[in-house]
Amino acid sequence: MLELTFRDLNDMQFNDVLRKLGSTGAYTNKKAFKNVFKLLKNISSEQKLARSMHTAILKDHAELDEKGELKPDEVSKRPYVILDGKKDLYNAAMESFMSNVIELDCLPVRLEDIPDGTLSPNEVLVLEPLLDIE
Repeated sequence: MLELTFRDLNDMQFNDVLRKLGSTGAYTNKKAFKNVFKLLKNISSEQKLARSMHTAILKDHAELDEKGELKPDEVSKRPYVILDGKKDLYNAAMESFMSNVIELDCLPVRLEDIPDGTLSPNEVLVLEPLLDIE
């Protein structure tokens, strides 16, 4: 079982390195390949859930159009505008949301199953929550 937070799933560097790990085709065995596949599939599913949860939080704190959809900010071009007086509530809701722990029914990826030269030491640090480094 692996644990991540929604903050981890939202981290751009984490996602970039995860894509790199998923693009590697030369794992040491089929078990390692299947584990990485399962991990990527579970993370993708959790990211979809996170997007829908974030949208629900936004709809409670942002301006909505007449159809009940998020109204974009014409000035900053953001896809939403947080209502005046709700920014602190939105920030608190987001902090709580981003700190939620997600349990993935996957085994850690063993470092020795990843081909040499695939990840740099810095990239290993980024993916450390997913790896068995021993």
